[in-house]
Amino acid sequence: MKRFFSVLCAFILLFMITVFHASAFAAASISLEDAKKAVLTAIGNEFADDVYTSDGMDYDPKKFHPYGYYENIFTIVSEGDWTTTDDGKTWHVEGLTVQSISYKGYRQYSFDIRFDGKKYYLENGQVDYAGELKWIENKDPSKWGMDDLSNLDFYKMLIVPVSLLK
Repeated sequence: MKRFFSVLCAFILLFMITVFHASAFAAASISLEDAKKAVLTAIGNEFADDVYTSDGMDYDPKKFHPYGYYENIFTIVSEGDWTTTDDGKTWHVEGLTVQSISYKGYRQYSFDIRFDGKKYYLENGQVDYAGELKWIENKDPSKWGMDDLSNLDFYKMLIVPVSLLK
């Protein structure tokens, strides 16, 4: 009887681990629509000037705007090229181009987008920027700039909670 109980407990434990692993795996998949929403939300918050701490030295995630806010700040010039790896667990965008409404400058982004079930992480990011799109396309060193957006501790807007996409 003791052996039967031990085997039964082991079976239940194994079953629970399998179910948990399967649900965690399923939650990691991202639809293309949600990946795009996460990216546009993050870029909107990068552009926003009201998302900083009181001293203006850091981003305050409690002040981040939801999806859709970006329409007040920039227009999409090109959605870029989107590809997926790992059966939809990671998306990559290359060449997503936006134009600021207020200062008319252009920015062109690339990111890897990953989801952990609660938040979207925009990783390995880069933004090219210039006053005119042709300067980005030509990589004219005198008129074009580039920022590495891979530091998620600094660029807090690149971690997008699900609640901001609703």
